[in-house]
Amino acid sequence: MTRQTVTLMNDPDFEAIKHENAKELERIKWQFKKEELSYLEAGHHLRSLNQQLWQVPSMVIAITGGIWYGAASMSGDLPKVLVLSFAATVNILTIPIIVRLRQLIKKHINLQLAFNQQNDSKGNYTVITCWILLLLTAACLSIAGAGNTEKISTENKKSEPHTTNNYLYLQKIEVFNK
Repeated sequence: MTRQTVTLMNDPDFEAIKHENAKELERIKWQFKKEELSYLEAGHHLRSLNQQLWQVPSMVIAITGGIWYGAASMSGDLPKVLVLSFAATVNILTIPIIVRLRQLIKKHINLQLAFNQQNDSKGNYTVITCWILLLLTAACLSIAGAGNTEKISTENKKSEPHTTNNYLYLQKIEVFNK
């Protein structure tokens, strides 16, 4: 090596350039790591929100069925009206909750698409449309039941008691003694 090459390798300006490049490389690595963690966290949130999107409306509809059975088991009309009105209110108030869940899911999908440098997705609302229709149907049936409480009952209607007549016909019975 020549003396000039050795001088360039030890040059403080060259060391400063190496130091700046190392700092820039570390900054790029941390930026990528931050984006990767954001991507992974968005995936975890997305799975959790998707689970909630499927569980919340199905739980509300199952609870509504229990409320309907409870209302049908009651004898007074006012409690039936109150319970069925409550069921209708819960079904209607669940709709904005699932719409908001879908908006949050879309947000996390867009975070993941941005990481992959893809365009914003249009989104598909088929699932929540089905849930909304089911919840609206349940709410309408609850309201209809609250308006017609006399037709809702689990008790058997009073009718003639059903009787069964059993007849015993005796025939000749012989007993032998030995």
